[in-house]
Amino acid sequence: MAQDFAPAHAITFRHKLFSTARLIYRNTTTDNPLVWSWWRGRQHPAADLEGPYYVTGSPERRLEDGRVILANAAELMEDTPFLLVLHIRGPSGEPVKNTEFDWWQANGKGVYNNVTYNLRGKFQSDEHGDVEILSIIPGKYGPEKYIRAGHFHFIVSDPANKHRPLTTQQYVCRANDSAEMDADFLNFVRSRRPGNMLQSWAASDEKCMELPPLSPEKREMVTKVAWWNTKMAELNVNATVVAGAETTIKLNAYA
Repeated sequence: MAQDFAPAHAITFRHKLFSTARLIYRNTTTDNPLVWSWWRGRQHPAADLEGPYYVTGSPERRLEDGRVILANAAELMEDTPFLLVLHIRGPSGEPVKNTEFDWWQANGKGVYNNVTYNLRGKFQSDEHGDVEILSIIPGKYGPEKYIRAGHFHFIVSDPANKHRPLTTQQYVCRANDSAEMDADFLNFVRSRRPGNMLQSWAASDEKCMELPPLSPEKREMVTKVAWWNTKMAELNVNATVVAGAETTIKLNAYA
């Protein structure tokens, strides 16, 4: 039987109420579509709107130092396991150690869970600013002509308070083609964010979303995939990493 390593704790009424009040406040101030592109959108090239599905109070998700599982066993076996490796750096490329993340995403059908903290969680990078996140590919959603490509939301912040927090969305597009982001209904209220598309790959023996295969020459990533496949087997999860990506995000320093 698979271990319950990502339990879906219920979202309390207090957190639902606070999150709703927070959403109203942000949509009239920092995330106001009339000013976001001229303010937050200009502060960082990877910045993106927080959106309406953020909920406060997410539980800690930590497997071990610098490694996190966001999806539960059923999701990993039913959907598409995705390994995202993030490197958080400062303006000059220096590691930002123990960076803090607040993560949320839709499931494989493009649906956010607003009843439990499923596919939501807080975690930290390691002392080198690196973190490996095992989750699933989020599904597309939205009106037929204005569909949003699947994406991961997260807020990343520096516990030492030397760098500005960043709210971003990182997208997974078919064949790594950012044209899939052109129909995004958020483009009506903020500029396109093609730079936020992950350069994803498919595991060498898997075919997924027309993504290029993971090159055997990327030995470090191949080793990471093998480690996670072994770990899922140890946790009695009948699944393997199907796709993934690696990206570096540089935080802006406080002036």
